[in-house]
Amino acid sequence: MAAAPVWSQWLKASKHPKYDIAQINSIPTITSGVQVITTLIYAWTSDGVLKGNRLPPILFGGVSDHKSRL
Repeated sequence: MAAAPVWSQWLKASKHPKYDIAQINSIPTITSGVQVITTLIYAWTSDGVLKGNRLPPILFGGVSDHKSRL
């Protein structure tokens, strides 16, 4: 069983929703799209520009994720 993202749960649990049901069901898919795009960018950068050095994209992703949770 897969867990639902917290943002999706928060949208669905709203007592006075700002969005309609179709929007509540489709808005969280943006997160998956951003994840796919950033993964491809990180892979292309580490394999191409950085010549196989994977550490800078990993550190950038980790730091930006940590800052977004503060």
